[in-house]
Amino acid sequence: MAVSPAPWMIVIGRIFVGLGVGMASMTSPLYISEASARIRSALVSTNNFLITGGQFLSLPNQSGSHSCSWNLALHAWSSWTPRPGSIFIDAVTS
Repeated sequence: MAVSPAPWMIVIGRIFVGLGVGMASMTSPLYISEASARIRSALVSTNNFLITGGQFLSLPNQSGSHSCSWNLALHAWSSWTPRPGSIFIDAVTS
């Protein structure tokens, strides 16, 4: 999409990428829900961590390196806040 010579190619590429991301974001929780209860909580925590971690890492690329200091702090806080609680999930569900 970055080197497409015509605008209609960008639109077609965005449609394909949107379908791919939509299918990936739908099938991942589906397979996690089918996992055994023993590892499900770890998979859910990892999935949430990877989603918020990807948003955190993509932020400087979207908003520039000089204007994103408070945005980075906000994303870091929202990404790491569930971590202490996820340690105790297995103790509660067992």
